[in-house]
Amino acid sequence: MEQTKPIRGRIAAIITSTSVVINRGTIHGVHPGMKFRVFLVVGPITDPEDPSNVLEGLRFRKGTLKVSSPYEKMSYCSIEPSYTIPPTTTSNIPSISSAFAVTTIPGKTVYPDVGSPMMSGHDWEIRVGDVVEQLLETETGDGEK
Repeated sequence: MEQTKPIRGRIAAIITSTSVVINRGTIHGVHPGMKFRVFLVVGPITDPEDPSNVLEGLRFRKGTLKVSSPYEKMSYCSIEPSYTIPPTTTSNIPSISSAFAVTTIPGKTVYPDVGSPMMSGHDWEIRVGDVVEQLLETETGDGEK
């Protein structure tokens, strides 16, 4: 029988920079090799034109976990690498950074500053309390079926 509803839980502890414990274990159906996504949840969002209209929040995938050792009520998981940084390349093309003394990374997209963003760079760190959701076998890493 194929599982249709993913197991959901939270990060219970950060053990090392590459391992965590989640608050779901064998009594919840967790087994070795099972994968979970870690989410950044932003919101709820209030409509600026109608403050009584609360819009649903957004979920962004922070990373993926793989269960190494499940216990009765918790599981020890490794954090899977998100990507590998390619070797840097050099270019003889002048950049805008030389005109404004700004350090840039080749190929990096730069956006204008915004006021009071709901998310910052530290929000992408995996933390205690983050939401985790089982990655069903019928899904790809991005949650698509």
